[in-house]
Amino acid sequence: MPEDVSVAGFDDCALASLCKPAVTTYAVDIEGMAFACVNNLIKKIVNRQNTDHIMAVDGKLVVRGSVAPCPAEGRETDKAAIG
Repeated sequence: MPEDVSVAGFDDCALASLCKPAVTTYAVDIEGMAFACVNNLIKKIVNRQNTDHIMAVDGKLVVRGSVAPCPAEGRETDKAAIG
């Protein structure tokens, strides 16, 4: 059943809010990501430092109509779907 499925995206593009239902997504801090990239490039050019590492950038979950709450554990419908 369609109501038993949740869909989520990434990057919170403009189309996510225009869909029916609107798509839940994770909005990344684009400005923070760009700053980190440019900063790493400058370090690499100036100091020839190895900048091969993972960086974390803030973001936030944008909940819209494409997801439903998780069902409570132990409900009879959950047991039937598993067994």
